[in-house]
Amino acid sequence: MTEALAKEMLNPAGGFTHHAFWLPGEWRELVPAVKKTILAKSEVKVADIVAATAESFLIDHSRQLKGLLGGAVAGQTRCFLVAFDRITEDAQQALLKLLEEPPAGAVFILIAPEATILLPTIISRLVIIKLSSAIGETGILPSGELSERAGLLVELAKREQALVEGGLKLTPSEASAARRAFANTRRWLSFAPHAAVRSLKDYLDLTAPKV
Repeated sequence: MTEALAKEMLNPAGGFTHHAFWLPGEWRELVPAVKKTILAKSEVKVADIVAATAESFLIDHSRQLKGLLGGAVAGQTRCFLVAFDRITEDAQQALLKLLEEPPAGAVFILIAPEATILLPTIISRLVIIKLSSAIGETGILPSGELSERAGLLVELAKREQALVEGGLKLTPSEASAARRAFANTRRWLSFAPHAAVRSLKDYLDLTAPKV
C-alpha cells in the first residue's frame, strides 16, 4: 500500500508533489512504513527527517516544530512527520500558521486516524491521500486479497471524508453521533484487530445511517 502512496506523493525525481499531506490511519504503524518506503524513495536525506509523534498533540508540540523550521538542513528538503491520536484546537491553530506559510523546502506529512478531529482550515491545506486510492482501482491489496478488516477501513475512510466535505443533510446531533461511531470503530479495530468486522459494520450502519 505504501508503494502506491509513494507514487501519489512523489514525482519521478523523488521530489514531493505538494508541501503538506494527510494520511489516515494508525501512526504507530504508518510512521515507520512512511520512512521505509516513501521517504526512502524521496530526495529527503535521513538527517532532514523530523518525527513529531504523540498520543495527544499539544500547543508545545507545535511550537517545537516552529523552532525546528529554521535549522540547518543536509539537503534541499526537510520532512516533518506529524502524527497523533488527538490534537488540541490551539495546537491546530499554531500548526495552521506553519502550513499557511511554510519555509522553502519544508514538507509536512500529517498522520491521524480520522479527518473529523482536524479543523476544516487544516484540511483545506492538505492533500488527502485516501486509503481507497492507495489500495487501487481494483480494490485489491498488494498481497492480492482484500481482507474484511481492510475493506471496513476503506469504507470508514470514505464515510469520514463524506462527513468532512459536507453536503450531507445532518443535524448537529447526527454529525456528532457519526464522529463518535467512527472513533469507536477505529479504537476497537486498534485494540482488537480480530474483532468481528461484520458486527462493526452493523454498528456503523445503526449509529451513522446517513453517512
